[in-house]
Amino acid sequence: MRQPLPPLRPALGAPAPGRSCHAVGLLALLALAGCGQETSAGASDTGVSLPSDTSAGSDGGGAGGADAGQAADGAGDADGSGQDAGTPGLDGQGGDGTRSPGCTTDKDCADTDPCTVDSCAQGQCSHATAADGAGCDDGDKCTSGDTCAKGVCTPGPATDCTPSTSCATGACDPAKGCVFAEKTGPCDDGSACTTDDTCTNAFCKGAPLNCDDGNACSDDSCDPVKGCVHTATANDVPCGGTKVCAAGSCVSAGTLYAHTSSALYQLDLKTKAFTLVANFTFDKSGGSVTDIALDRSSSLFAVTFGDLFTCKTTNAKCTWLMKLPTSFNGLTFVHKGTIYPAQDALIGVANDGGWYHVDYQATPPKLKKLGSYGSGYTSSGDAFSVLGIGTYATVKKSGVGGDVLVRVDPKTGKVLQDLGGIGASNLWGFAWWDGVFYGFASNGAVWDIDVKTGKGKQLSGFTIPKAAWWGAGVSTEAGP
Repeated sequence: MRQPLPPLRPALGAPAPGRSCHAVGLLALLALAGCGQETSAGASDTGVSLPSDTSAGSDGGGAGGADAGQAADGAGDADGSGQDAGTPGLDGQGGDGTRSPGCTTDKDCADTDPCTVDSCAQGQCSHATAADGAGCDDGDKCTSGDTCAKGVCTPGPATDCTPSTSCATGACDPAKGCVFAEKTGPCDDGSACTTDDTCTNAFCKGAPLNCDDGNACSDDSCDPVKGCVHTATANDVPCGGTKVCAAGSCVSAGTLYAHTSSALYQLDLKTKAFTLVANFTFDKSGGSVTDIALDRSSSLFAVTFGDLFTCKTTNAKCTWLMKLPTSFNGLTFVHKGTIYPAQDALIGVANDGGWYHVDYQATPPKLKKLGSYGSGYTSSGDAFSVLGIGTYATVKKSGVGGDVLVRVDPKTGKVLQDLGGIGASNLWGFAWWDGVFYGFASNGAVWDIDVKTGKGKQLSGFTIPKAAWWGAGVSTEAGP
């Protein structure tokens, strides 16, 4: 008996009962003929399945008839169930519904891990772990030189956010990196040639240091490390009026004087000739002159064994000033600022080395002992003090034969430096002129003394008077 015909297939475009409709890629075109419609050569073109071919799916979609379990892409199901076991479809879609990643260059494979080596080969990406020590970026701008270690990006040293100027502060923001802020107030620019340094627009700035020492005979400059530097101008350079530079000081063009016990002489160092000014005369209490001294204006003062006088340099006439309570064999002026702030001060040197301020302007005149050369030293007969040169004396020293050159403190007379034996005796006169230390001996000889070693040598060519020298004097601003 003929079996009844099976029911008709669903109309075109309607899904078969119990199956879902997947229309993707080329399958979409096939869906236009009805979801699940067979396209094999053995299928009925009316869309009706033959009941005798219900298991044809086991042959992989053969041509013998309609395959109830055949996939829409023409590939048979392995189990005849109609479920695709994963054979790729015509559009490259896997059986599990995921698309292969696909790539053409290594850049297509870049991931967010800084410690992988991303590459593309045959359309597939691979991500190999970077070698230890390979450079990477951990995303923190407060580190630098980051490196990979076992696949992990390890932070490198902290970023140095120290500002290059003392007028700013530095900090680090992980997202921005170094962040700087200006400072205000006092600072130090590291230069000794500026003063009142202040932070301005993140820079330390100061006003130029004024190195003018007020001395016309010094060249003033500034060294960033040392600060103000003052170099002595060459000798004989004019420095105002009739003054010239001598050893870094602007001095009056005065005169060097020497004397015997009874007469005053002027020395011309260019011709090496002594010119007699005159014999000393006194208005009262005359005597042998033991020493003379000149102030900055070249006013001359003289002492005998018991009295102080002021004398004229033109004729050697002397006017009595005061009686001395002790005997002086040395006399000199010291520069203003030593005893008085604005004028030179007269100093008497006693035979025993005592250093006295002779205040002849007081009423009545008076003496004040300031100090002495010190133990073991007595006065040989003279001292001088010249601006820019210093205060020096010839002395007798215990245990040493002949005279010794010393540098002394003008405020106290204390020996500051013992420069050594001169090699001469009884240098009762002592003065400086144009860089030379002159000693005048009791035998009439004139000596040149080396201030560095204290050694002296006798000079020749001088026209020497018949009497012995007792003293000498120059202005506190002596010059050539």
